Amino acid sequence: SFERALELARELDEKPYVASPQLMLSMLDLRARDGASAAERAREALTLYSDLEDDRTSARCLLVLGAAAAIEGDAEEALLLATQAAALRGDSAPDRFEQPILEEFLPSIGSAEVAEPQMVSYDRQTSDKEAGS
Repeated sequence: SFERALELARELDEKPYVASPQLMLSMLDLRARDGASAAERAREALTLYSDLEDDRTSARCLLVLGAAAAIEGDAEEALLLATQAAALRGDSAPDRFEQPILEEFLPSIGSAEVAEPQMVSYDRQTSDKEAGS
C-alpha cells in the first residue's frame, strides 16, 4: 500500500519515495472529499519536490492544494494555487493526473483566468509559514 511505502521511505530518509506516495494519497483524499488531509499531504509533497527541484511535480502538488481549497470553499485560494501550478507547468498542458482534478474540482478555472501565470510565483517560504500555522 502507499501508506506502507511511505513508512519505509521515511525510515530510509528517501525524499522522492516519501513525496510520491504523499502526492498519490493526497489525490485519493480529494476523491474522498477530504480537503484538509489532501492539503496536508500535498504540502509535504510540495516541500519535498521543491527541495528536489522538480517543478513539474510541484505543479501537481499546487493543483491538489487548489482543489483542496475548493473543497473547503475558498475559491480565491483555489484560483491562486491553480495559477501558480500553471506557472510551474509552463508551456506544458495539464497531464493525465492534473486534468481530472481540473475537471472535477476546479471546473470554473478556464484558460482566460490563468492566461498570465508568470504574474504569480509560488513562494515556498510563505507556504511553509502557512503550513505551520
